Amino acid sequence: MKALRIQNVYFTFSKTEKAKAFYQELLSLNLRFEDGERWTQYDLKGHNLALASHDEAGPLMNAIVVVEVDSDDHLQERVESLGGTLAGTRDMGSHGTVHTVLDPEGNMFQLFIQARTEPK
Repeated sequence: MKALRIQNVYFTFSKTEKAKAFYQELLSLNLRFEDGERWTQYDLKGHNLALASHDEAGPLMNAIVVVEVDSDDHLQERVESLGGTLAGTRDMGSHGTVHTVLDPEGNMFQLFIQARTEPK
């Protein structure tokens, strides 16, 4: 597996409407994408900064770094052999797949694999 780029950084919130108002007003962010109360993503000069509900991201209150990778081949085995834990996977259909990983100290990050499109 090879890291391609930081795909996203997001903060988790219990009150996403209040969080959206705070970040939009403070930083004058441009909305890129919104999925109801679950996810709000802003364009930050070609980078993604997002706000996620606990329904989307889980109960922890922290920032999550999402690294785009080129493959998730043998991911669970690789993570576990290095002392980490594969904590979950979310298939987002045509968008891609996100794997939540805990490092050996319990720090959370995610790996994103863009959905592959089949040649026509």
